[in-house]
Amino acid sequence: MYWAEVYLTSGIVAVIFATMVFMNFFNAALFLKRRLVPAVLAGALIGMLGVALLFWPEFGSLSLDDTALRGLLLALAATYVASLGSIVATHNAAFGLKVITLNAWGMFYGTALLALAALLTGVEFRLPADLPYLGSLLYLSVFGSIVAFGAFLRLIALIGPERAGYNAMMTPVVALLLSTLFEGYRWTLPAAVGLALIVVGNALVLRRPAGAG
Repeated sequence: MYWAEVYLTSGIVAVIFATMVFMNFFNAALFLKRRLVPAVLAGALIGMLGVALLFWPEFGSLSLDDTALRGLLLALAATYVASLGSIVATHNAAFGLKVITLNAWGMFYGTALLALAALLTGVEFRLPADLPYLGSLLYLSVFGSIVAFGAFLRLIALIGPERAGYNAMMTPVVALLLSTLFEGYRWTLPAAVGLALIVVGNALVLRRPAGAG
């Protein structure tokens, strides 16, 4: 996903990543034989429209040249891999495996693959000793990885990958709210409408089915 942002703006990448809710929806039906819930699909469509409106100005700078296409393919591939991870996590949770165990093994496999990629591409292993870098690394390791992925895996086990995948749409909303507080982001009418649509979509996705206990 980071590689995709070399070729595309972060807003476009956020919209592409939001499609994970659709990928989870259909992958869960394909691989886990889960029932397709129309309300979840409708909520996902509404939320997707909302995310697109949030980043509508960035679509004006999108071109269909080779670099943009490369970024698009990279972002879609990364999103689909993330979706498959959600499906695997759901499958493992059905066997009663502990979240902390799943998280630990996931981090191990990810680190091993990154180390292999670094070795193959000749990237140097170097740990900067400055405090901002070490502080950021500690935050991302604890809160951005252990806590965040642990919570997400638990969420998948509780409500399923279709509904849990909606977090991909909420992430850019949180980013823009933080940008409003610290970077002076100015909301436009399309962005405000987009936020409202995301909230409506979230309500549909998380609504309990009729007759559920």
